[in-house]
Amino acid sequence: MNATRAISLSASKPTNTQGVSADHMFDRFQEDILGICGEFYLRRADSGTRFSGAISKRKSGGFGFAQIGHNSFGVQRRPKDIRRDSLDQFVLIEQKSGNSCVVHNGTETNLVAGDLYLLDAARPCDIQNGGKSAQHSVLHLPRESMTQRFGPMLAGGLKVAATDSTGLAMRSILRKIEKADDPDYSPFGDAFYSLFGAHLAERRTQAPSGLNLDQALVSQAMGIIRQHYRDRKLATKKIAEVIGTSPRRLQAAFATYGESPHATLQKFRLEAAHSMLMASEMNGHTIAQIAFANGYSDLSTFHRHFKARFNLSPTAAMNQSLRDLQ
Repeated sequence: MNATRAISLSASKPTNTQGVSADHMFDRFQEDILGICGEFYLRRADSGTRFSGAISKRKSGGFGFAQIGHNSFGVQRRPKDIRRDSLDQFVLIEQKSGNSCVVHNGTETNLVAGDLYLLDAARPCDIQNGGKSAQHSVLHLPRESMTQRFGPMLAGGLKVAATDSTGLAMRSILRKIEKADDPDYSPFGDAFYSLFGAHLAERRTQAPSGLNLDQALVSQAMGIIRQHYRDRKLATKKIAEVIGTSPRRLQAAFATYGESPHATLQKFRLEAAHSMLMASEMNGHTIAQIAFANGYSDLSTFHRHFKARFNLSPTAAMNQSLRDLQ
């Protein structure tokens, strides 16, 4: 997000719109969409609909949020728009009210209030409201940070339904981040990424038909890792044995995505341990108990891996969480 100005325009508030024509309101709103979100363009509703809209932005807890509501036909981002600003980020959209249909990455996805949708700003999209009022909360996520955490398999077009248990937890965490006093940091940021990673992992276990052999092997392995990562005996050799291939063949399949089975297994274990350390429901668990509960049999190895992934020790993470809860 690169704008420093936030506006609020609404045809339902005379104090904001007195003497302002609908066309002028539309143009002003479009300017602020460009300033706050980048090259996204409004599509006018039919001539019988008087335009209304509101947009604002704030930085909170290390994340940039935009609140957007309008009754245009929709918002689109075309290939020529992508070439103009080259936004190197993903956009997480939360449908706050109304209904929308997102055309993106070769799919059409209907959104209702509470749904979350991950959009890739490097790909064209069309977010259609059909001229009906809809509100969205928009979270901008840098591509580098997302791919470092979740790997090259991450793509736009991901929906997390309002009724999904992970979606419910993600929305709760997002509310806590939005209310953070510090614009640059919130202890709940890592919790959000952990939940997002858990949802990605769950999706990867559901292999669609038509996968090639590498994709099928990775999908099967991910299912085993997700279900059994807490088993201290689980390793690449055991995973390969369960799915009927060799460790070397399994490693080659994972290499297609720039990862290894071992690194993926450690990621699951560390993300789960981090979530336990950051959770308020620790119930007095020690760091050793958390490490052993998540597949580690050696505490020094856990400390080394944890610090390498999160750039702080397990003790520092736990103390930080306890301070934030006071």
